[in-house]
Amino acid sequence: NPQAGRDGVYQMTPFGAPTCLKADDSETAFLTNQVLEYLAPQDQEPFFFHLSYIAPHPPFAASQEWLNAVSVAGVPTRQDTNKNTDTTPHPLIAFHHSTQNLASFAPNISGPVHTATAQTKTAIRHAYAALMAEVDHHIGRVFDRLKALGHWENTIIVVSGDHGEQMFDHGLLGKVGWHDAAAHIPLIIRVPGAKPAQKIEHFTQSIDLFPTLVELLGLETDVNLDGKSLVPFLNGSPPPNWRDCVFWSHDFRNLANLQAERYFGLPSQLCNFHVVRTKSFKYVHFPTLPPIIHDLTNDPGEYINIAQSKQGQSLRFEGMERLLNMRITHENEILSYLQAHNGHLHGSAHHWPST
Repeated sequence: NPQAGRDGVYQMTPFGAPTCLKADDSETAFLTNQVLEYLAPQDQEPFFFHLSYIAPHPPFAASQEWLNAVSVAGVPTRQDTNKNTDTTPHPLIAFHHSTQNLASFAPNISGPVHTATAQTKTAIRHAYAALMAEVDHHIGRVFDRLKALGHWENTIIVVSGDHGEQMFDHGLLGKVGWHDAAAHIPLIIRVPGAKPAQKIEHFTQSIDLFPTLVELLGLETDVNLDGKSLVPFLNGSPPPNWRDCVFWSHDFRNLANLQAERYFGLPSQLCNFHVVRTKSFKYVHFPTLPPIIHDLTNDPGEYINIAQSKQGQSLRFEGMERLLNMRITHENEILSYLQAHNGHLHGSAHHWPST
């Protein structure tokens, strides 16, 4: 039971204290060491690494070295209260407030997440920042090895994440909810020869990474790739007609204990939501729970649900239309471009009539 053993290590020290692990013995250091050991001078074969660092991740606790590397005063805090906040939280947020416990996120502490004290929030933010600093350091070690071996100018590097972290925004921890804090992730791409030091403001999605690598490596493109290659951005030429929104979904079912299902009285397949996020608004679609509309221009913190207002009704219609069009556009059509006619099988990856 590796998870029990891992948790036991972190339970050996009080909440807010450094872990009993030395910095050199952390999971981040261990994984990096394995990669550096493989990247030996005698190895000149092509390589591919997927370094899946678990940090920063619960339990939020770090070694003394990395806690010292990050000033508590310098740890940023996001606004987690707002005078215009709806007095009645959305049913899903109310569910998380009633079920989220600090014990799931940090060692040797318990209690509702949404009632955490300022001192507790500071300690967890401090540990989270320390874990990020540790990851940054070890990614730097990999970069240094690539340079030392002469691979730096022949290696494509992508740094990204799988989800964000609420970090007490809206009284939540983790990746729950529809807020940007849970869904907005970093994306840094370095390709030798590409235009350097660009900051891209356009919408990108994780599904763009695969087609980007396919194009960079000169591989055959699959007709059912849902994402879009980011190579034009890397070359300094943003493509025309780029997407003006992003989509994501979240499933809050729990088949192990049916906690959400019992709370809402819903079958598991209806415990989910789908998000459309443009620059100016966010629409959150639930199969059965009330919808959410956020006016991001006037409410960037996503505190006020305007779904019942006149403006909200119009944006809700637009959001539903965008969701439907996205679903229709990205249906799996692996057998759709085939037609049997007069004894012949006709096919085309994308057939457009001539104009």
